[in-house]
Amino acid sequence: MDIPLETGLTQLQTDFIHRFIVPLTQTGPTPAAQTGGSSPIAVSIQKLGKARLDWKREHANLDGGVLRLKTAIRAVFASKPDAMQQVETGLKKLDTVLSVMDDTLHTQLDDVLTAQTESARAKHAQASLATLEAYAHYLETDPVAGLIDANGFDDSTPVVAPMKEVLRDIRAALTTS
Repeated sequence: MDIPLETGLTQLQTDFIHRFIVPLTQTGPTPAAQTGGSSPIAVSIQKLGKARLDWKREHANLDGGVLRLKTAIRAVFASKPDAMQQVETGLKKLDTVLSVMDDTLHTQLDDVLTAQTESARAKHAQASLATLEAYAHYLETDPVAGLIDANGFDDSTPVVAPMKEVLRDIRAALTTS
């Protein structure tokens, strides 16, 4: 079934629907990027503490942003029951983004910050960097994640771009020399 696009959608909304709901067949986690070996890690506790709080905030913003996007898309297609099943199937792809961008990094950053020894801190920092790189790679390469901020339905608050920025801050805090 094709979603009727003569429903007064803007060009940006139409492009979003064509790229997101109709043709996407491959979603889900992508392979983690390499962290570049096992070079020594020097952690800035102060920077990491702030970046950890920023990450928690942006992670919550992602949840809220995806919910707002789903609500906005459903509202546009509410009067088109013949299209709603296909729309709902497409919206489930957004749940994949939420499941990939889980709480693992937050927990790992807590482990870095509460480590009792430098060797334990370095071990936890390596694990955090691996997760961070996987998240960053996913946000850069996943077609669904790439559409969340500029979707034409709810552009009120970008959520993916701020997450990328916080990931860069965390990386900097974990690799401070």
